[in-house]
Formats: sequence, C-alpha cells, structure tokens
Amino acid sequence: CKLFDLSDDQVHSIVSKMIIDEDLLASWDQPTASVVLHRREPTHLQALALQFAGRLEKMVVDNERALSFGGFDGGNNRGQRDR
Repeated sequence: CKLFDLSDDQVHSIVSKMIIDEDLLASWDQPTASVVLHRREPTHLQALALQFAGRLEKMVVDNERALSFGGFDGGNNRGQRDR
C-alpha cells in the first residue's frame, strides 16, 4: 500500500475487483488480510503460444550467434561472391 501511496481500503477494492473479473486467480485470507494466489493450468492455446514463443526465442538467439561469428555480411557482397 505504501509503495503506491494507496490506502488499505483502496488496495482491497482494486484486488477484489480483479478477483471478481477473473483477472487475478486468487482469494482473500481475511485473518491475515493477505491475498492467496491460485495456480491454474494453461489452456491448450496458451500452452501452444508458450511453446511458439520458446522456439522463436531460440531462433533469435541462434541468429544473433550466427551474426556475431561474422557468417553473414547482410548481402552486401552477394554479387561478388557469385562471380
């Protein structure tokens, strides 16, 4: 609360709204006034998106590594190489 300069009531209201709107999978632990986060398994589409992002990340890393070794000149000498 102090970090964002909000009162306890404001934070409770915001978090409760997020829980109701299912933006936050959690519940209130009233005795301790804390939020308990719940884990949900990703949907099939979300799992595929994560897998795709991982493969894209690997491709970017591999491409950056290839460029750092000087294996690619950007096509500037393409015509000279072909002759």
